[in-house]
Amino acid sequence: MGGSSPEEPVGVAIGARSAKHQIAQRSPGTSTMADAVPTSPTKKYLAEFLGTFTLLFGGLGAGILLGYFSPGANFPNAGFIALAVGGSIAWGVYAWGNISGGHYNPGVTLAFLLAGRMEKRDVVPYWVAQVMGGLVGLGAIFAIAMGYHVTGSSSCSTIPACTAMGADGYAQAGVMNGYAFSAASVLVLEIVASFVFYTVILFVTDKQSWKGFHGLAIGGMLGVLVLMGMNVDGAGYNPARSTASAVWGSIAGLSWPVLQLWAFWVGPFIGAAIAAFVWRVLNTEPEGSGPDIENTKLGRAAAKR
Repeated sequence: MGGSSPEEPVGVAIGARSAKHQIAQRSPGTSTMADAVPTSPTKKYLAEFLGTFTLLFGGLGAGILLGYFSPGANFPNAGFIALAVGGSIAWGVYAWGNISGGHYNPGVTLAFLLAGRMEKRDVVPYWVAQVMGGLVGLGAIFAIAMGYHVTGSSSCSTIPACTAMGADGYAQAGVMNGYAFSAASVLVLEIVASFVFYTVILFVTDKQSWKGFHGLAIGGMLGVLVLMGMNVDGAGYNPARSTASAVWGSIAGLSWPVLQLWAFWVGPFIGAAIAAFVWRVLNTEPEGSGPDIENTKLGRAAAKR
């Protein structure tokens, strides 16, 4: 049990022992997104559902109910909206990150996969859980918003912030969505902002980062990016968030959110690929002892030794 088998490569045996040592040495209360404790798939998927639900209900919901996330609107309280979004993702990371890794974003999941920090079999279930969590979270906001009515004045159906449900978009001929930036500009923003956001997540959650501050760094970075992009395209950076807005916006009677949704999957996914590449280039951890090792085949093999 202590040595490698004849058919086991020496490098794998060394890496497995290193992984086992790291798992054994981890003390309670120091886990991060990268240190997710091995758990059942159902619990991981439920954690992703809850985290995305929280992000949409608390973050995007704050913008919609305040009435400042509607396309083309004036944003006097933009800072508070960015704080709500950043705070929602940070709370989700601290609450359930030790269970699932705290992705809450299909782009983040792809970045972790391409960085070698999660297994292929979890990707699609994560995406499904994230999209469903976003739909349910924003669905609750939709139900609340539909009850808005001022006697003798307006109702939800006459307020862009209510009918659009925070939908992301770009300027397009014949489409009255209030956005003034072209599809090309929006695609560049989604790629670059997603790359920056996902890169921060990959680096602050590895085992060489300061423990305990990853949630603040992730939430703070997202808040800054929301401030920068909310007037450009609605500040997507998260396909699950964009999909939820598009679906509920279409239910409210709009067609353009679904038709323009492609940009908010393509952009973040390209950004995820670049972020994973950069992390692999700059990562200095030895092979077999990197982040999320306990969630890989090597890590599980080490844990059994």
